[in-house]
Amino acid sequence: MSETNDSDARYVGSHFSLAGIAARALSADYTNISVSGETLRGMTQLYDRIDWYADVGSWDFDRYTPDVIVVNLGANDIDNAGEAAIRQRYVTLLDLLRTAHPDVHIVIFNGWGWSHNETANYTAEVVAEYGDPNVSVATFPWVFEQWHGCETDHAGMASYLLAHLEETLGWQAEPLDVMNGYGLDGDLANGSFEEVAPFGGFGWRYAEQPGVERITQSSDAKDGSALLRLSQGAAVHQPNPARPGQTVTVTLWLRAEEAGQSVDVGIDFRDQTMWTDPLQTETTTLNLSTAWSLYTVTAVAPEWTDNPVFHTRLTITAGPGSTVDIDALSSTTKD
Repeated sequence: MSETNDSDARYVGSHFSLAGIAARALSADYTNISVSGETLRGMTQLYDRIDWYADVGSWDFDRYTPDVIVVNLGANDIDNAGEAAIRQRYVTLLDLLRTAHPDVHIVIFNGWGWSHNETANYTAEVVAEYGDPNVSVATFPWVFEQWHGCETDHAGMASYLLAHLEETLGWQAEPLDVMNGYGLDGDLANGSFEEVAPFGGFGWRYAEQPGVERITQSSDAKDGSALLRLSQGAAVHQPNPARPGQTVTVTLWLRAEEAGQSVDVGIDFRDQTMWTDPLQTETTTLNLSTAWSLYTVTAVAPEWTDNPVFHTRLTITAGPGSTVDIDALSSTTKD
């Protein structure tokens, strides 16, 4: 659950994972069957084990019947199989799950925006061809780049899953108990830095580095009781889905410790492999005063590139020798 892939024991567990967060929003019990680096093919050998470490005994599926099964697999199959083989692996796993649970709704759940060959490109076709009306497909944007998702990312994934279950099954979810690090409808997540997750993340990468500090002093904040302070050339960023030709407009309140200090506000656009070099970057340097002032920065996504725009990323960087406060950010993404 660490935003920098820290494997410390305190981050281990499923309570703050997609599974735990979504289940609590539905007041539901859940069983999380997950294996690091697992593939669709591998899970066909593991889905019915009583003990993952021992190939002895199989689970009696008559003992417990879930209302929904969520399959978040396929990404790791790309390393050892082509699209045709992966499509067949989905069918094989679906057949096994349907045999075990004839009447349960199954959701194939994948992220898009991390690879040109990702399985989210064709899982909707797999489900349509499978022809089972009780199998559906949902996708979420992969906005955590080369890292695994931290708890705020998992809350974002859970929000997409819950929206799908509400639409598909008519369920009603309660508000999440972990802050959602995903922006919605082109806006930024936690733009006033009021929320914080249990492990300290607040939806802006990378909070766990020198020079990044979330300040909680109501008299200092422009909005609410929290603000973000950057120094030592530190930077934070937040990605969002985007399409070719869209206009991204960011408004933000800024001030500096000393007049004349600066901040760089960058808006870039990236293709489906979002951790690669951006297709286009526009950076604006703003010279600040010691009083809160409102600024607006705009960029337009390129329309004609070899690979189309999938994401935009807002990056805020403290200028050389500058200490800057940031608050009340918002963003719009429009065609």
